[in-house]
Amino acid sequence: MICIGQAPGPTSITSSSLPPLPLTGLAGSRLAKLAGMTENDLWSRCDRLNIFQYYPGVKNISNVKKKNAKYKKHQSVGDQFNLHQAREIADTIDITCYHLVVLLGLNVAKAFRIQKPTLFARYYINSELNVIQLKDGESHDTMDATLILIFPHPSGVSHFWNSRRNRNRAMNELRLA
Repeated sequence: MICIGQAPGPTSITSSSLPPLPLTGLAGSRLAKLAGMTENDLWSRCDRLNIFQYYPGVKNISNVKKKNAKYKKHQSVGDQFNLHQAREIADTIDITCYHLVVLLGLNVAKAFRIQKPTLFARYYINSELNVIQLKDGESHDTMDATLILIFPHPSGVSHFWNSRRNRNRAMNELRLA
């Protein structure tokens, strides 16, 4: 299994020239909790990486329309994400050697060329690198392919995690996969 994220968060910036370890901090602890494991246990069983090795910076606010310009608390315009560059990097990552690939966020799914990704949708990629969405009732177990799960971005900035119902669904989907 492998979990693939976008990039380290802003708190991962260090003075070291080495890239930070992927999916640490809140994102890593959230994934471990959802999987029903400790972080050490999860990362001893699962590979992890980010498409970008360093924090790309905050998205240019002039390119983003605010839904409510008066409300300033708990808002983030998000981080920069160069889809073209992300696709070039994703094209170099062989995910077919895994049984399960968890793509963390819709941008990451787009980087792996999944058209119109949907949270919790299940896809598979075969040895010819064809990506096909699983249909209702269709089981991955009968296919000679890698299962891909589109998972919500695990950062604390995502409002998805504010709902207990969403957290429970994420937990159930991850454990099922």
